[in-house]
Amino acid sequence: MLDKAEELLMQLKEGKGENGKRVTIGEMASATSLSASTLRYWEKEGYIQSERNKTNRYRHYDLFQTVKIWLLKSTQNAVYSSDVVLLKQAMAILTDGDLQGLQALIGTAREALVQRNREQLGGLNQLHQLCMVLKLV
Repeated sequence: MLDKAEELLMQLKEGKGENGKRVTIGEMASATSLSASTLRYWEKEGYIQSERNKTNRYRHYDLFQTVKIWLLKSTQNAVYSSDVVLLKQAMAILTDGDLQGLQALIGTAREALVQRNREQLGGLNQLHQLCMVLKLV
């Protein structure tokens, strides 16, 4: 998910998404395997912003918001922690179009993921050592 967010950010930096197609909430939900209600909730909380179609009031997301959505999706299965809360708060105050800020948030999320993986592997190692002491393996 973080790789996808970074890939889309690179497209945005290269100017491929500035005047690009905006996608509806249904299309975004389908592309990200998220529910439309999750996207609405994230918008209500201020993590993402949509533009409204003047005719039918449908939500539309540009590439910048798409990157934010993939970044938020990467936090869904993370253990709820102060790191996740801080990341979401930073996303809420991120200025639309702040590519450097978005890149920094992706880096922060990646560092948190690496740290969580290290801790989990350390825990598994300790469990394995305990099992060996108890002669369970």
